Amino acid sequence: MLSVAQHDLQQTNHELVARPVWLRVLRSPLLLCLFIGIAVRIFLIVHSSPTIPGDEALTGIQAENILRGLHPIYYYNQPYMGSLEAYILAVFFAIAGPSVTVLRVAIMCISLLMIVLTWFLGSALADQAHLKGSIKRLFVFIATLVSAFPPLYDTVLEMRAWGGYIEAMIIMLWILLCALRLTQRWQTGASHRELALRWLGLGFVVGLGFWIDPLVVYAVAIAVLWLVGTFIAGLIHPSQCPNARQTLLAEALFALVAIPGALVGFMPGIIYCIKNQSLTNIKFMLNSGLSHASTFPKKLQMLSLYARCTAPRVIGGALPTEPYVRLGHSAVVTPGLVISGVAIALAIIAIGLSFFWHHPAVVRTRQLTLIPIVFMIVITVVFCNSSVVAVENRTTTCTQLDASGRYAAPLSIVLPFILAAIIALCWQFLAVRTNQQTPSQNTQESIPSGTLSNTYSGNHSNSLLGRPIKIVLLLVLIAYFATQAYAYAASYPEAVFKSTGCLQMVRDETAIDQYMQQNNIHYAFGNSWIADPITFTTNASILVSPLPAAERIKVNEQKVENANRYAFLFFVTSSVTKPPFVALLDKEHYTYSIARFQSQPGWDVMIVYPDRKISIHDKTFSGMINMTIFKSC
Repeated sequence: MLSVAQHDLQQTNHELVARPVWLRVLRSPLLLCLFIGIAVRIFLIVHSSPTIPGDEALTGIQAENILRGLHPIYYYNQPYMGSLEAYILAVFFAIAGPSVTVLRVAIMCISLLMIVLTWFLGSALADQAHLKGSIKRLFVFIATLVSAFPPLYDTVLEMRAWGGYIEAMIIMLWILLCALRLTQRWQTGASHRELALRWLGLGFVVGLGFWIDPLVVYAVAIAVLWLVGTFIAGLIHPSQCPNARQTLLAEALFALVAIPGALVGFMPGIIYCIKNQSLTNIKFMLNSGLSHASTFPKKLQMLSLYARCTAPRVIGGALPTEPYVRLGHSAVVTPGLVISGVAIALAIIAIGLSFFWHHPAVVRTRQLTLIPIVFMIVITVVFCNSSVVAVENRTTTCTQLDASGRYAAPLSIVLPFILAAIIALCWQFLAVRTNQQTPSQNTQESIPSGTLSNTYSGNHSNSLLGRPIKIVLLLVLIAYFATQAYAYAASYPEAVFKSTGCLQMVRDETAIDQYMQQNNIHYAFGNSWIADPITFTTNASILVSPLPAAERIKVNEQKVENANRYAFLFFVTSSVTKPPFVALLDKEHYTYSIARFQSQPGWDVMIVYPDRKISIHDKTFSGMINMTIFKSC
């Protein structure tokens, strides 16, 4: 029987090789997942209103300025988030012109890399668990499919132009893939040249990641733990090769090759330090992690917020901006959260049991999910101890405010592997029984991390309960994706890309842009939630600047301040007919034009255009201007 199986495997491999490349590509499950990912994201773009928050508009403005000949290194006023995303957007804007839709499409194209990397990392994890054949294909396919069709909250975050968050999550997947493949090749006796190149590549990706966004520290921590753990395990349990420990110690020195790779990857940050004679970017990375001043009660509050609100939203997909979310009704519990929560719990239990009970299903669950679970733990620890998170969350009430969800969003990049592992292994080990005993099924089994002979290929026949169990697993998958699809379709279009930082933000700036252009209003001051989107959507033909205290683009603020006249834009409730600022203009005998545009139900954007210039530093008006603009959102 063994010879027959080997012959069938050789014949299958021969058939795969004989197929044309284009046919293999068209039949690839990865291509199917990419099509699904594109369809899901295009639906979200078409379904939602063209809302763009101020911080995303800033990324678009930076891309527009790149096309004008500027070459920024970091995001405006944040010398720790690299401008790679702005350069990518600039390419799309050069082809199709700047707009909210083009921006979303560009970010969508970037996010597809997550699907591809999920496929390759899933394959690497399957190799780590010694899976072969159908069970490996099933695991990789489910993981990639979940990545292509993630919870709604995660998809929205992936498609936001926040200056580097989606790129950071891509880099995290890349770091995990590089580290895992490095250890696998190291354990199988790869050549010194290959090891050096792999260390060099890992260093480059880490350096590039730290330029893009220090958030990649999550993946760097996991990579370090995995590499160090592999090295220590190799010393404690050396291979049967002569002088195995000495060889391992010598090969560990190749880690030094990662240093020049990291320097090359971080080269834009180094150039910034030289040009500005400042280490601001490096100081931030060193000081923004764990807070030294955070008290233990504050950390417990952050843990409570994380467990009750932030993590459930990332895992379950609930949007905080939906109109039904309010105080006392956070609406974070979704079917996806329940299914994912059960999968995470089973993975944790299996990891614990695997050190005492060496059943193949339990051991392979540990091998597939150990990295994802530890990754989640690292995110939890950093989130709850971060001074940045503590400052941004003044309250721990779970409401529409979602000040720091982006710091927990990387949970979504490892969630697919946990779901896929539980489904795939239950499919194989509960629904089927193996035809023959394999080395990995021995009750005294111990699976060394570097032993590739202990493989499970899924050779099986149906057990008595096989069909019912398979039906249940299929129903779970159908329920998971069906509820995801319903969440996408039922989402409130105006809430999808709305920012929780300003719930009354404008749904579509088109009417305001047209009014200002028709009335020759080319300069204005306003709240950043109004100002930056208008500057972006008009490609700077209208410059609307926040006040100096909140302005990130100093050049624009100076241009507006030096103009002969400028307007003032701010939010007002629909019931207010004459805000205090307008009343002050009447008192000082100014004439002005005024217009109102609904931004959200119950809220308007008011445009006030005085007939002559009012200095924002004038003592008569400065206090009222600051109060009107800053406190309007």
